Amino acid sequence: MNYPEIMKLALAASCEAAEGIIRVQKAGFEKWVKSDKSPVTEADYESNRILMQHLEPLSFPILSEEEEDIDYSVRKDWETFWLVDPLDGTKEFIKGLPEYTVNIALIHQGEPVLGVIAIPVAEVVYYGYGDQAWKANVVSGKVDNPLPLKPQPAGNLLKVAASRSHLSEKTSTFIEGLKKNDRQVEILRAGSALKFCLIAEGEAHIYPRFNPCMEWDTAAGHAILKAVGKNIIQMNSGEQLEYNKKSLYSPSFIAQ
Repeated sequence: MNYPEIMKLALAASCEAAEGIIRVQKAGFEKWVKSDKSPVTEADYESNRILMQHLEPLSFPILSEEEEDIDYSVRKDWETFWLVDPLDGTKEFIKGLPEYTVNIALIHQGEPVLGVIAIPVAEVVYYGYGDQAWKANVVSGKVDNPLPLKPQPAGNLLKVAASRSHLSEKTSTFIEGLKKNDRQVEILRAGSALKFCLIAEGEAHIYPRFNPCMEWDTAAGHAILKAVGKNIIQMNSGEQLEYNKKSLYSPSFIAQ
């Protein structure tokens, strides 16, 4: 696969989708509750429409949070496909918080091989594939001044990325367990896929997740982390997080 060309397409899609979300936000938007009790807005659907428009020409199948469910009997034969979350952090978006993202991942043989996370309010995008990842500004809908991402070792101060909204009891217990041998622990609260970005750029070292989430919540961040030598590991098995499973729910994991 020609990853540089595929990345150009994914970046263009993410930048335009980010612009679409901001446009809807400024105009005022409707919101609804889906059958799974999660919120959805006009901005989710507008971002999804833009992503489909950009990604469909490559002819890879697309699995999106905002499209109709695709049965596993169909998905199981997909070797390569797009896995997208048009607006990750809808709750933050509704509250007027800036911590929501556009997530695009390319999955090949069950693994994320390319990822893009755009942050509409900040006009910033993180992206990576292979063993390369970058952070760049978005200027007039185009990627500008990309800088390589470089994670940092923890040392005596371990920075833990955690949910903006709340810390579960299991997460709090896990964090307490990290405070060994006088090691200092700092908690960094962030919404959506931003927690993966914090690790990739060296602002955080670890992100434990015990609450349920979906494959499209992690795939783009996982690809970026892999590109900088990091990973997402299942707590129950110690194996890398898997994609295109029969159930699209992801088990508890640690990103580091």
